Order: sequence, then C-alpha cells, then structure tokens
Amino acid sequence: MHHTHTVTGMMISAILFVIFLAGAYSLFRTEIQEWENPAARTAVQHNINYDRVVRNIDNSYDLEPHKPLRIFPVRAGHPEIEVYGETHEEGGGHDHFHTHINPQNYRAQGEEPEHETVVSQTLFKLHYLDQIPTLGLYISGFVALFFLLASISGILIHWRNIVQKFYAFFVGKRWKQIWTDAHTVIGVISLPFQVMYALSGALFGLSLLLLLPSVMVMFGGDQTPVLSTIRPELGLEISEQAPRAEMISLNRLQEKVTSDYPNHQIEEVAISHYGYDDAVATFYIDDKTGLMGSGSLSLQLTDGQVMEDLSRFPYQKGYSGSVYDLLVKLHFASFGGMLLKVIYFLLALLSCFMIISGVLIWQVARDKRQYSDKQKRFHHRVTKLNLTACLSLFPAIALLFIANKAVPIDYDGRGVLVKQIFFLSWVVLAAVGWKWDSYADITKKYFLTGSVLSFVIPGLNGLVTGDWFWLCWDMMAGVATIDLLWLLTGIVALFAVSQISIKKEEAEDKGSISEKVAEPAI
Repeated sequence: MHHTHTVTGMMISAILFVIFLAGAYSLFRTEIQEWENPAARTAVQHNINYDRVVRNIDNSYDLEPHKPLRIFPVRAGHPEIEVYGETHEEGGGHDHFHTHINPQNYRAQGEEPEHETVVSQTLFKLHYLDQIPTLGLYISGFVALFFLLASISGILIHWRNIVQKFYAFFVGKRWKQIWTDAHTVIGVISLPFQVMYALSGALFGLSLLLLLPSVMVMFGGDQTPVLSTIRPELGLEISEQAPRAEMISLNRLQEKVTSDYPNHQIEEVAISHYGYDDAVATFYIDDKTGLMGSGSLSLQLTDGQVMEDLSRFPYQKGYSGSVYDLLVKLHFASFGGMLLKVIYFLLALLSCFMIISGVLIWQVARDKRQYSDKQKRFHHRVTKLNLTACLSLFPAIALLFIANKAVPIDYDGRGVLVKQIFFLSWVVLAAVGWKWDSYADITKKYFLTGSVLSFVIPGLNGLVTGDWFWLCWDMMAGVATIDLLWLLTGIVALFAVSQISIKKEEAEDKGSISEKVAEPAI
C-alpha cells in the first residue's frame, strides 16, 4: 500500500500541481474576465431581446432548424451575447458556428469578441490540459483517477495513528519532519475537497469513456437517451415532417420564467426546431446560492405551455437530473459566493503544497547509504524536474496577467501573443531553474520572482486602465478582487522567501551537507 501511494503520487505529481494551481485561479474566472477586458467592466444588461437575437442570427446564417440553437445572455465578465448553432453546408452537410452579438445593436461580431482577451480562458483550459490536442482532457481525467487512488491509499497508510500525528504537528521541528507531518495533516484536512475534485475531475475528463459502454450495450449505439439525462432538449423527438407554425415571442416566455422564478438568473436558452409546430425553448436557470438551485424549464413555442416531462424544476429535480449539476457546482464553487471561492482557493494552494512536500519526502527518503551515487543522482534529477516544472508556473502566471496589460488592447492578434508570452516564459523559467542544484535556491528564486511580479500586476492595471483597486471596489468588485489577490500573493510569497533564507542559514551553521541540499527546500 505504501509503494502504491508513493509510485502513484510521483507519477502524477507535476501534472496534478499544474491542474490545481491553474484551477485555483480559474475559480475567479468571472472576476478575471472583468479584470482583463475593460469592455466587460459594465453593468450586466438583463433585458435581452431574444426575438431580435434569433431574427438577426437567422438573417446572418443559413440555420439548420433541426439542430438546437443555444443562446447565452450577457453575464458578469461577458459583455456580449454568445450564440452556438449549426448551419447548412453544400452537399447536405452541417457545420457548427459560434458568434458574439453586441447587445447594443445586436450585430454579430464573429467568433471572437472585438478585442480578444485570453487570460481566464488560458488558465481554465490549462487546468484540464486542453492545450494538448485530443488527449489533454483524457490525461487530466486519468490523473484525477490516480489522484483518488493516491488519496485513499494515503489514508489507509496513516489511519491508525492519524490523530496522534495531527496533534503532534508543529513547525519547530526539522524540515524533514515538518514535511512529513504537514503532508499527512494537510492530506486529512483537505481529504473531502480532494476526493470531490478527484471524482468530479475523473468524471468530466473520462465521461466519454464512461458513457460509451452504456451507449453501445444498453442503447444500441444511440447516445440520445444518455445525453438527455443531462440536457433534456437533446432527447426531444424532432419530426422533419412537422408543419410550419407561428411562434410566440421569446421575450414573453423570458418574462414568464423570470416572473415565476424571480431569484434565479437565466444562464442559457436552448431553442429546438424553431418555426415549426413542435418547437421548444428550454430556459436554464440558477439561483447561484444553493447546491440544488439550478434547473431548466421547457416551454412550447406555439402556445407557451410548460412541458412538465422535460422540465427540471429547481429544488425538485430527481436523482438523474441532480447528480451532474451537483458535481458541476461543487467543482466550480458556483454556489457559495466569494467566500466559498476564497476557501476553495486556499484549499487548492494547500493541495499544491501537499504535492511538493510529497516529492521532497520521496527524495529525502532515498538520500541514504543503501542507494548508489547513480541512483541518488537520478532521484535528485526527478525531484528537481518536479520543482522546476511546478514552481516556475507561479511567476509564469503572473507574467500572463502582466502581458494582458502590456500588450495594447487594439493590437492585432494580441490573444495569440499573450498566450505565447505565457507558455514561453514558463519554459524559459523552468530551463533557468534547472541550472540551480539547491532545492532551497529553486524555491526561493521562483517565489522571489513571482512575488515581485505579483506586486507589478495591480500597479500596471491601475496605470493602463485608471481603475485602481481602492477606487473601483463598489463599481467593479471583480477588478479589485484580482488586484488584491495578487497583492496578497506577493506579500505571502515574500514572507516565504524570508523564511527559506532563515532556515538555509541555520542549516549552513550546522554544517550538514544533506541539510544544505534538502532541508530548506520547502
């Protein structure tokens, strides 16, 4: 069991660290979108004219009426209306389209907003490795699955004396013992959080592989019955022989939904077979406060009647309609406001520390006489590879935010350039860190670099946009939140640098060669 825990942890440590750190910042995705895009720093416009949206889309595209049209209204961090659908192609084929609509004039702006901003998008995609073509999502799913195995095996190893270790933990010990105790204690404290992320991450990453046997064996290859348990409108039986019919106003239906559920927000509107007798509009709503507060209402577009069999009413959903929504809310912390996001963020950082401490424990445990010099050099290189790849991500993310402000908003292709700066800086920082042999130097220099860059972010945002965080808290809370987050990050990182320096000096005074290399590596 001990070897299972060790080998599993070392296999996934670097990738898991990247997922957790990128995911920690992705928790503030809405706030980052407001911070990075000045056009998003406006009040959310709730009175969307859905009839005009559909009319303009119909005039701009040769729509495929038998496929759903999905409309995402303006929301915090998104100043445009987003529309997804399918169009006719020559030869009878279909093609997907995604467009943004300006809520002021309802003109389609193409697949990207007028000024592309990619900070939140880059971090969000990185947390499930979407930058790796085709395989990235599956890799993240298998990493989550192995993380669940590592969590369970770790508890089984320590469960007999976990209470004793929990109360015996204090920071006045040698670094090796601190790492060991902290790795155990933090693992127990954050166990529910980590198990939730392991399960939900595995489900989201491996959903296709999990559902494929059910589709093939139980439904003869037809995926519609399975998908309809998650999105009811996908289970609608569309008749290509249905006659044309007069549609009632989507705005009237929207008013009916908001009147019946005044404390809920409309997250999405899915329209099926618009213009025909069996047309249906499904409104997805959420109260943003409760775990079971999301739901969907399907209404007929001919008479406005609610279709009871297809609707998932908030707080009244059955098991099959609740599980997926519940996991989504738990995974993205979308039900408890800012306080829950902060708690999730801190737990994610604790998980990152637990991963690094596990790597260091693994290295120190192998720095013994029973291992040859060749084996010790291998263990050292593996440890250094993990530290450089993981810790260099911290200053690289800071550079991603800085690049978003340094590159002019009207620069052509700025989105690609900002992403290139981020990934190239990550590679360069990791390569530079490979030149340092001391784990303490690696950690200290990355933390110091990240700390300095963290202080630059709120200052640069204020200089470029004029929205200093102490002036915009009331009107633009998302902007102030991100600036304060980086300011506090810089302070904490600077404090960590000072503590590493103190411990390194103490180790050097003792004259222990092993402590010089290994003990201050936290």
